[in-house]
Amino acid sequence: MKATLTNRSAELLSLWKTSLNVELIRKCKDLVAEEPSAVLKRMPQWDTVEIQEEGEDGVSVKSTISVPMQPSYQMESILYWVCGEVNKVGGHVVPRNVLSDIQHDLITAVADVFETRSKSKNCFSTQTYVLQLLFDLRFVTGVVGQNSNKELGDRIQKQIDDLESVVDPFDLDVFCPYISANLKRCIQRSTMLFGPLVGINRLGIGTRPATAAHQEQHSVLPLSVGCRSRFTLLPVGSSSSAKFSEKTRDSEIVDHHNEEQLRVEEEKANSDSEQRSTQTEASSSMGLRKSQSASFFGGMSSSWFGY
Repeated sequence: MKATLTNRSAELLSLWKTSLNVELIRKCKDLVAEEPSAVLKRMPQWDTVEIQEEGEDGVSVKSTISVPMQPSYQMESILYWVCGEVNKVGGHVVPRNVLSDIQHDLITAVADVFETRSKSKNCFSTQTYVLQLLFDLRFVTGVVGQNSNKELGDRIQKQIDDLESVVDPFDLDVFCPYISANLKRCIQRSTMLFGPLVGINRLGIGTRPATAAHQEQHSVLPLSVGCRSRFTLLPVGSSSSAKFSEKTRDSEIVDHHNEEQLRVEEEKANSDSEQRSTQTEASSSMGLRKSQSASFFGGMSSSWFGY
């Protein structure tokens, strides 16, 4: 019975995936426009960047450029539509191999559309529109990934190279750093929105890293044997480290007590020496006054009274 239900489920998922792929191919045809009026409806807002360059005479010149900052409305609509169709059947229960097939079908459909555009003689190819197409292509491959398919990756890379060949090489060198920064920021913001289509290698989860030979003691027990955690568990301090820290703390207390005692003894010795020096100065000054008084009265006895 279990095998029968599993096979029936696989057949239904295969039929659903086929119908989804047919509608996806139809929608992807709207990614590329061939008329200027259609291009104006597809272009989103661009980012304005102020750059500083050095002129021929060595004087720095400031200029303003515009670069893509988000994918086109058609590209986002297709990704959002696919995510909605997956969530309708319960995206959290769809097997991973089915999601991988949907990702592969999506990238294949996009690659087919761009290849058809590059072979067409009536395609609209201005530098501004090509930069937006380049951003769209890199965005969808960055979100979905290429599922480690070398042939599909080569097709996507060839389309990227063809689009870059249309752009002026000097302008491409100037625009590329800003386009890459906007692309990375946009992919990070869209990861939650296009969750069912995000590749498993972009989430930072999957196979656990190889553990060392020495197994540390942890304060949390695993829920099951096959449970995969995204973050490693917190280690518990061993008894030896606790004893070492206690000894270190005791030695610090003893050292502090010895320093305080030594400081008190030094202050006492300094005060004794100051007291002795004060007494010595007082006795010497008293003897000096006595000798002066004796000499004074001795002079009076000899001269004053006429002796």
